[in-house]
Amino acid sequence: MLKPSEYTKTVRRPYPPLLRSLILAGTSNHKHHKHFMEEVFVFEDFISVDHILYYAKSTLERKAKNVPFYWMKPGVLERVKNELEKREKKLISATSLEFNDFANAYEAYVPALVLIFCCDAPVANEVRKRLSKKISAEETEHLMNALNIPLQDNYYKKIDHDLLMAEDIDSHVKEYEWIKSRYGEKHPYTKEEALKKLEALDKASFLAKWNHEKSELKEVIKKAKEILGGEDADIIDFMQFIIFYRTQRTDVLNRASYLFIPKFEKMAKERGLSYVELLHCTKDEVVNDNLPSREVLKERINDFVMLLDNGVVRCLSGVATEKIKKMFAVETSEIKEFKGVIACKGQAKGVVRVVRNRNDFSKVLPGDILVASMTTPDMVPIMNIASSFVTDEGGITCHAAIVSRELKKPCIIGTKIATQVLKDGDLVEVDANNGIVRKI
Repeated sequence: MLKPSEYTKTVRRPYPPLLRSLILAGTSNHKHHKHFMEEVFVFEDFISVDHILYYAKSTLERKAKNVPFYWMKPGVLERVKNELEKREKKLISATSLEFNDFANAYEAYVPALVLIFCCDAPVANEVRKRLSKKISAEETEHLMNALNIPLQDNYYKKIDHDLLMAEDIDSHVKEYEWIKSRYGEKHPYTKEEALKKLEALDKASFLAKWNHEKSELKEVIKKAKEILGGEDADIIDFMQFIIFYRTQRTDVLNRASYLFIPKFEKMAKERGLSYVELLHCTKDEVVNDNLPSREVLKERINDFVMLLDNGVVRCLSGVATEKIKKMFAVETSEIKEFKGVIACKGQAKGVVRVVRNRNDFSKVLPGDILVASMTTPDMVPIMNIASSFVTDEGGITCHAAIVSRELKKPCIIGTKIATQVLKDGDLVEVDANNGIVRKI
């Protein structure tokens, strides 16, 4: 294990040990990366504490420098897209197979997680840099905000459009049954929910708005390409792909995990475990039939740390977890004001509601300030009623940034500490004109 200072804090993703061990196996296996990069190097050191992911700083910095540069070369991005699509299809197909086949396909898809992450900020910064050479700073920021919505719809936007166009509600529900389920959880989208949503949607106004937004975005993309001109214009398509795929990749993994739940449940029953207990085993423990004791599983369900230490995956719990958590702890009790990245300008005052999982959704009331590590597609209903959003993580192409611009609500992202500083009931001011959050 590296020293805490040798890691970079990134995002919070509450994958249970079984899925996390597949991710780490895919992250550290050279063969899964070789089709995506000229120089293949993988992560051998990683740690997850409180579900917050810390990557080896040196490797992450190398990837952030090399991956986007290589993908910008002529013909490479199209090859990358084709490879990702191929692995997507293979993973979804593998959900009907046995665990080893599913695990192999899952691990093979994992490079999409870290490689897209490494491209996010560098590509957006390069687009801003190129535009700023042609137009004013104000025009550049306006154009960047308009460009930071994907022309290609992610599932959370497609679902309502497809519902309105569906000839068969049952088929629609089956297609999107997985969409509310994340990180191995089972929360199926139901026919009752679809019918209730259908009743609330006005087809004519929805489609008119949808078509208008598509038309506007196409014009923005066209304008940006014309401003840059020549080969420089290709980076706009690159940025659009990254904006779309950063949500798509997690949707693919969540969909695959949901579709494999019947097999997971069968595996759990055969081993005398509950479904949740099985998810708190690692891949090697399941495959080698070397299951932890019930006591250890209980500890892991309460809390655990995942390590990738020189390429070896380990899951720690109990006293070992507490020791590592103290090493990475950050003191925030005296902080009254902090900064982040402006995703959508504006100002709002309201009561904080910290959302860590779907059990917290019901806390959010109209006008509240939604505070989260990140927002996800299943949060859109509560984002519709919140007055503004503040997140720990994310770049200008993240889900919170995109949705805030669509809803025209103040949003500050990438604060790193919002969920640690703020508590339910705090009264705060979100100054998204200056990127500042203040306790009142």
